[in-house]
Amino acid sequence: MRALYRSWLLGIGMLCVFAGAAGSQAQQTRSGTDRPGSILMFPKVVRTGQRDTIVQITNTGNSINWVHCFYLSAPDGSGYCGAVDFELVLTRQQPTQWRVSQGRRVDPTDSFGSAGAGFDPGLIPPVPPGFQGALVCVEVDANGDPRGQNRLKGEVTIMDDNTGDVSKYNAFAVAAVSQSLSNPLALDGSEYETCPGSLTLNFSPRGSLDPVIEDLGNANLNSFIATNLTLLSCNLDLAAGVRSNGTVSYIVYDEFESPFSGSFPHQCWTTIDLGNTPQTTGQFRSTLLTGGAIATIFAQAQLTLPTGLVGVAESFHIDQAGVTGSAASNLHTGGARSAAIRLP
Repeated sequence: MRALYRSWLLGIGMLCVFAGAAGSQAQQTRSGTDRPGSILMFPKVVRTGQRDTIVQITNTGNSINWVHCFYLSAPDGSGYCGAVDFELVLTRQQPTQWRVSQGRRVDPTDSFGSAGAGFDPGLIPPVPPGFQGALVCVEVDANGDPRGQNRLKGEVTIMDDNTGDVSKYNAFAVAAVSQSLSNPLALDGSEYETCPGSLTLNFSPRGSLDPVIEDLGNANLNSFIATNLTLLSCNLDLAAGVRSNGTVSYIVYDEFESPFSGSFPHQCWTTIDLGNTPQTTGQFRSTLLTGGAIATIFAQAQLTLPTGLVGVAESFHIDQAGVTGSAASNLHTGGARSAAIRLP
């Protein structure tokens, strides 16, 4: 009986060891889209035509949080990511939101239910018409120095003001792992968690029939699927603008696991249309399908960049009448890459 009791205690002890190890590993792997962090990266922010973006940021902690934010835009594809910055002060457990086309004023008389209702976190500038870019927000202290509280979470809603169609994704949150932080911010596993080393995109080749639309009862609805891929580098110089050049390598598999590979140029921010023939978008060339035709309606692409990157995919499902439904999704992440973000 005593031997049985010792065996039972040993089993409980081993379970505690495994649980402790699993918990330790969970604490070390905090960067992602499903938990708060000290750096928020929103890869896709747009104000184009009838589309607008609503940004939501929440301080999940029980004390005040200072946040320094930067809009990044490279409209000419030059690799110079111009940054427009602003500051937020969030009280404990405070959420805040704004439309990027309007920004947010400091107005304590905002009526309940209005766009600016609630406690104003600070003056937020609007982005100009035609804006396409990203948003990066960093926890700082009252003096503007980096601070790692891991209390920020964020979401984006991209809305079509004419049709009411919306698509959403979560911000990528990078956690601080040290209280001794420097500028540039080191995403190397010692000060902050690392950046993803690879991204996985599940998509339908451009022009594929939408099986849901086709199954509505009319096999000749002529549905259409298009996918847009947006990538943001983790290596950013927010003090002097970003003059970065790199190459994203990819390998694509169709449903029969037939692969082909290639690459395309990437500056600090890139958006491309995944056409089934090479497409040109600004200075960027979509080559994900060059080198082979995809004969299936689903495919998977694995993308890598030496300095790490985060990304969002947005698919557009269109029927014969031109009615469009969109859906944004965070890309699956894997691996680890070191990077640095330099603040002003």
